[in-house]
Amino acid sequence: MDNYKEFLVLLNTIVLKRKSSILNKQVNLFTTNIDVFFEKALEVTQLEYNDGFYGRFNPVFSLTNFKKSLFKKSLHYDNTSEIPVFNLLKVHGSLTWKSEKEKIVYSELKEIEEIKSKWNAVKTKVIDFATTDKLDHFITEVASKTHDTTFNDFLVAYDKLAVVNPTKEKFQDTILNLHYYELLRVLSNELEKENTILFILGFSLADEHIREIVLRAANSNPTLSIKVFAYDSSAKTVIEENVKKGNTTIRYNNIDFIEPDAPANYDFKTINANIFKAVLDKID
Repeated sequence: MDNYKEFLVLLNTIVLKRKSSILNKQVNLFTTNIDVFFEKALEVTQLEYNDGFYGRFNPVFSLTNFKKSLFKKSLHYDNTSEIPVFNLLKVHGSLTWKSEKEKIVYSELKEIEEIKSKWNAVKTKVIDFATTDKLDHFITEVASKTHDTTFNDFLVAYDKLAVVNPTKEKFQDTILNLHYYELLRVLSNELEKENTILFILGFSLADEHIREIVLRAANSNPTLSIKVFAYDSSAKTVIEENVKKGNTTIRYNNIDFIEPDAPANYDFKTINANIFKAVLDKID
C-alpha cells in the first residue's frame, strides 16, 4: 500500500506544478487489476479521484462520470485554481463491481463474501488440475466425483461480479461487453492525443486487445511517447517478444523498453524513487 500511496502523491505533485493553463490537471490510471489497492490508496491520501461511479446510496457506473475537472476557490478571495484529479479506469472490471440487469453498481465487496462462502462449500468437491498433468490422474479424479448442485450456487454468485476472467474467451468478453469496450475506447482516444506520455508498469503487453490498441496508437500518433518498465532483463525480453506478436513495425520509434541496471530490479518502490521522484526533483 505504501508504494501505491507514494506513486499517487508524486504524480499529484508533478501535475500540480504544471505551469500550463491550457493542459488540464488530470492523470488517467488504466489498470487491468481487479483489486482495490488504488481505491484504498486514493482514499488514504485524500486525493481527488473519479472511478466512474455516481450516487451515494446506490452508486452506478457510467463513462459519462469521467473527465470532470475540479476547481477550488479561495475562501477569502476569488482566486480559482484547478485541482489534480485521477481518473481510475479498470478495463477488466473490479472486485467492487456488480452486474445488476443492464447496469454495473458498486457492491463494497459484499459479493466477495458470498462467493467465498459458496466456494468453501464446494472446493473439496472439484478437481485440482494444478496437481498433475497426467491423463490417468484426470480420469481417476473425474470418476471419483459426482455432480453437486451446490456448485451451481457458486457459479451464480460468481457471475454477479463484473470482471473479465483470465480465460481464452477474455478478448471476446472484453469486446462484446459494452462497458469494457467503452473503457478500451477511452484508452485508445487518450493515446491519440497530442504530446501524450504512457507509462507502462507491471504489464507485459501479453493481452492482445490492449497490445493492439497501444501499438496502433504508437504508429498513428508520432507525438505519443511510451515508456515500458521491465522488472529485469528477462522481463524486458518477454515484453519485446509480446510486442513482436503484433506484427507491427513501430515507424516513429516512440516506444522505449527500460530495464534496471543489474543486479537491481524495477519493482514499484524503485520506479517511484528512480523515475517519478527524479522527475519531481527536476521540476523543483
